[in-house]
Amino acid sequence: MKAFIFNSGVGTRLGELTKNTPKGLVRMETGETILGRQIRILRDCGIKDFVITTGPFHEKINDFVEKIDNITATLINSDNYLNTNSIYSMYIASDLFNDDFLILHGDLVFDHEIVERVLKDDNPNLVLINKSIPRPEKDFKGRIENGFLREISVDIFDDNCFALQPFYKLNLSTIKLWLDQVQNFIAAGDVKVYAENALNKILHLDLVKTFDYANNYMDEIDNLVDFKRVSDLISESDYKNQSKIISLDYKKDLLNYLKENNLNRPFLLHGQHILKDPDFIELVAAIKPTLFSGFSPNPKYEEILIGHSLFKQSNSDIIIAIGGGSCIDVAKAIKLYSPYESNNFLISTPNNYVDLKLVAIPTTAGTGSESTRFSVMYYQGDKISLTNDSLLPNLAILCPTLLTELPLYQRKATLLDALCQAIEGYWSVNSNQTAMVYSEIAIKKIMQHYKAYISGSNNNNLDILLASNYAGAAINIAKTTAPHAMSYMLTSVTGIAHGHAVSLTLPHVYEYMINNLKLSNPKLDEHKLIENFVGLTECFGRKNYKKLSSYLSKLFSDFEMQKPEVTKEELEFLVYSVNIERLDNSPVIISESALRKIYGNALQIKKRTY
Repeated sequence: MKAFIFNSGVGTRLGELTKNTPKGLVRMETGETILGRQIRILRDCGIKDFVITTGPFHEKINDFVEKIDNITATLINSDNYLNTNSIYSMYIASDLFNDDFLILHGDLVFDHEIVERVLKDDNPNLVLINKSIPRPEKDFKGRIENGFLREISVDIFDDNCFALQPFYKLNLSTIKLWLDQVQNFIAAGDVKVYAENALNKILHLDLVKTFDYANNYMDEIDNLVDFKRVSDLISESDYKNQSKIISLDYKKDLLNYLKENNLNRPFLLHGQHILKDPDFIELVAAIKPTLFSGFSPNPKYEEILIGHSLFKQSNSDIIIAIGGGSCIDVAKAIKLYSPYESNNFLISTPNNYVDLKLVAIPTTAGTGSESTRFSVMYYQGDKISLTNDSLLPNLAILCPTLLTELPLYQRKATLLDALCQAIEGYWSVNSNQTAMVYSEIAIKKIMQHYKAYISGSNNNNLDILLASNYAGAAINIAKTTAPHAMSYMLTSVTGIAHGHAVSLTLPHVYEYMINNLKLSNPKLDEHKLIENFVGLTECFGRKNYKKLSSYLSKLFSDFEMQKPEVTKEELEFLVYSVNIERLDNSPVIISESALRKIYGNALQIKKRTY
């Protein structure tokens, strides 16, 4: 199976985005180009041979494709692209159709799962349709009879016509029939029509069956409105489709993944307590990775520089992180900067999508970092947040046995972090229905199992690990809010764990918000804010949202986490050091004086001694 991509269009409706760039190399807000995403997903599904037609900026596409590993690409330039349409592009590439092909338009954006489903389907000829959405006014629709495609056109609107995306799986014999009709059109001088016009001539033969993509993501970028919509929605779709393995043998599953993907030069980051695990020792002996563990619980920029330098020297083809949230954060940062040689990373955080495999195997249940697009590091005491869609690990392996030896304080602190993330993921101004569902699942799992877990029982490890993962998935969409914004410097000043720090302020933040509903964030009106607080309260099995803060305070007291002491000077330093980006995600505006009051209630203030 090979892939043929129509990429000869000018893309004028994208305005300035295509002024000096071919449409396929337009970079979405995820940091990835349209063409780069198509090739990456198709390659990961086993397709290595590509035929790509080009129009304007042929050399730019050629330079881009040459840098992609593990594929073979043949580019065919349509030198008359201004006066022809896709039928001419298919015509000039006729001689290259020598196998079964996936044939698709170059402006399509889709998820990984839909390609896997199409390739696994037994039918040799398929076209993608969606019966669950309205028929588009100006895009392709397909006329369907008895499960077969009868016609493709923009201008059909009958009851048996449905939204269609120009993504086809076709065997060679069907492609040759299509090409015969293409030849007829070209011979007649019809060079300005879609290649689909020629395909219509053979559809009466019951050749192409329909495949409904309603449960997957498939869309096109045709104009600026599409660009914004697709950039937003594709991220959420990718998070839903992240590969996850619930494993009782992470070593075996990791070895299988490396073998299946032909990855032979791993760069492995690890925490310290995993060194006692016999499976880890056997794993290292088997894969002979470059090892790195030189980072602290709150990883510093300088430590990441060391890891980055070691990675560049290793010539590794995959990054693996086996450890807690900090370990996974460091792995993500190294991945993000892996294409670069410069040490001046902090001057400008790159938005480019990095096509490098990353596997995360958490050994704590708290951050959910194995399923988020975020990474955290510290530079001169300040927290630096990195956000990039390519930081979402390609694979998360959730192994409950790795939590067995976790110290009690870490159990408590990481679980508190997961619970706080789930709460904040529910009330954040960026939250949506999907994030709220993830938060609800996480909260209910934690409430059911937390007492046994923090008492030291390992019978609940999997449920807690899943709860943490769902909490991570929630904030991956919604982002964290005031309690997290207030926690980062608090961790640095007092030395307590991150989850411990977040839990200290969260009940007080909620109490402040309940008492100041009129100060709701402009992104969220007061009515919606109350509705969200009611929904959050119901997640805990409670009825009165106004009393949730006292309930949370009592709940957190079960963890027996001490209030650290700070001086008045340190309190002022905390107030002025709050992470503004995360604070702005809060559903109620929190002023400087409010921060001071919340910190004062959450901490013990040292008295002066003379």
